[in-house]
Amino acid sequence: MPRVSKPTDHAYDTIAAELRLRIESGELPAGAPMPSESQLCREFGKSRGTVRRALQLLEEAGLTQVGQGQVRRVRGDEPLPHAPYEKVAEALTAEIEAGTRRPGDKVPSAADLAATHGVAIGTAQRALKVLENRGLLTSGGVRGRLVAGSPDGSLELGQVGQVAAALAATIRDGKHPVGSRLPGERKIAETYGVARVTVQSALTQLAEQGLIERQSRGKGRLVLRQET
Repeated sequence: MPRVSKPTDHAYDTIAAELRLRIESGELPAGAPMPSESQLCREFGKSRGTVRRALQLLEEAGLTQVGQGQVRRVRGDEPLPHAPYEKVAEALTAEIEAGTRRPGDKVPSAADLAATHGVAIGTAQRALKVLENRGLLTSGGVRGRLVAGSPDGSLELGQVGQVAAALAATIRDGKHPVGSRLPGERKIAETYGVARVTVQSALTQLAEQGLIERQSRGKGRLVLRQET
């Protein structure tokens, strides 16, 4: 009997991540129908099984839902949920940025993080890998993972202000002109190598300065004016 072929890689994670970015940026706004399986197969050059798994991940994350006529759409008004590993990564990042965990401090193991946050060990391991990729953690050999930087506190803090200033500069320089929308939180986080909680705080600062305002669900943040 011929074997049924199954996806052998994690291409579905890549597809799901790309579609999530489109949702967060407003390219796929609330209520919009998701691209069909056939369209996604053609776009990404992957099998229907891989595409279905990617769409299932989005539904499990609460980003999409199947409505009347079995049409899959972007969900409505509630804030976008974070993936479990993102929540763990952002909680750790917030502790580092607040100085609760100082450069050179040992970070809890994946098992300890899993128990603390009520997630799987694999989820905690993924969160730790994210922080390593951001340069916030480093390997301490037998000591495990450590907060990056030296004990004198040379790790950069004040990231919220730095991101807010950088975004204000893009508005001032015309990269994001008045009336345009800023990129989604996840895209900004990837651009500046920070956590989404950092981006959210930076965006709050810009909103308090009257530079941007948050639009309705799925429409992102609108640039109101340039700095004077």
